Amino acid sequence: MFLTSLKLIAFGFLLGCLAGCGLESGPLRGLMSGTVGVKNFAQAKIHFDDATEVQPDGDINNTQALANILLPGASDVHNLSPEGFLGFLGLAGAYCEQMIDTDLALPDTGGIRRALDGVIKASGVAGLNPAIRTKVLRRYTELFWRRQPTSEEEASLMEALSEAEQGGSLKQVLLVGCTIVAGGVDSLRF
Repeated sequence: MFLTSLKLIAFGFLLGCLAGCGLESGPLRGLMSGTVGVKNFAQAKIHFDDATEVQPDGDINNTQALANILLPGASDVHNLSPEGFLGFLGLAGAYCEQMIDTDLALPDTGGIRRALDGVIKASGVAGLNPAIRTKVLRRYTELFWRRQPTSEEEASLMEALSEAEQGGSLKQVLLVGCTIVAGGVDSLRF
């Protein structure tokens, strides 16, 4: 289940690159120019701090130390590497996990949660009906992409959540959805 989620992320990254990330190697060399800026480490950290509003804990700090090594220092698409993308994805997952833990510790009602309004912790995965899943996924995209998903993106995200539900806990399912969105190309680029 998580492997398929990673496949979706990799597929999204590939589509983003084919759409114009300006890679200067491989079969696409010279066909596209680098017109899309990508976040460097410091910008990614600011983006995740802003999107999640969490106070980084030990897990985030440890992941940040690794991501600092892997993420590009300059905001240039030519500096993006597979290692940097994995560092960005790891950082996204660490922030998502802390945001989910923080949200689930708050009351189920009252509109005070960052991303999980309507999710009833006691109901577990069974409480993630289609309306709640849609609401949560749209909130994730608002926070990390600063826009609503297209119908195709929403369908892919819903499929990933459905797949994660097979034997997954509530937190695992929410984490898959959040990490896919937070670690996606739209979150990485300006």
